[in-house]
Amino acid sequence: GVERGERRRAAWAERAAHELDGATFRPSIDPLSCELARAQRERMETSEDGAAWARARAEELLANARRARDEAELGGATFHPEIDVRSRQLAAGAFASAPTGASDFLVRASRWAEAREQWRQEAAAARREASAAGATWIPEIDGRSRVLAARRVEREGEEGGGD
Repeated sequence: GVERGERRRAAWAERAAHELDGATFRPSIDPLSCELARAQRERMETSEDGAAWARARAEELLANARRARDEAELGGATFHPEIDVRSRQLAAGAFASAPTGASDFLVRASRWAEAREQWRQEAAAARREASAAGATWIPEIDGRSRVLAARRVEREGEEGGGD
């Protein structure tokens, strides 16, 4: 583990030194530049401006990625519709009301994580309860199993009600 990592770092340093043997330009960063960069990173990490900048940058990168993906998808298209002012207004209204962006993803991911944690807690409580009752095997019940069980109960209720 540790020895292997040290050998890797030593080998990498040796290769890097060998590659730089013929280099004529040797950049260096003075201590003042290091201090300024560190202070800037700290301000960005702790300030609301930094968080806002990071969100804006993330949304910009996402928009660029979407645009590149759309351009790649449309690269072979032979039909290119003309979009008039009215169409742009309709599209803007639809996009404004649609959930998009990093914040929507974060909200959905947070909800999923909360639901998953609740399910884990319920499963752990069921295992503890079954263990206390002397059970040696506890089935894993997922969402699909619950739906199938509910359908079976409904069928049995319908069959029993007709007698």
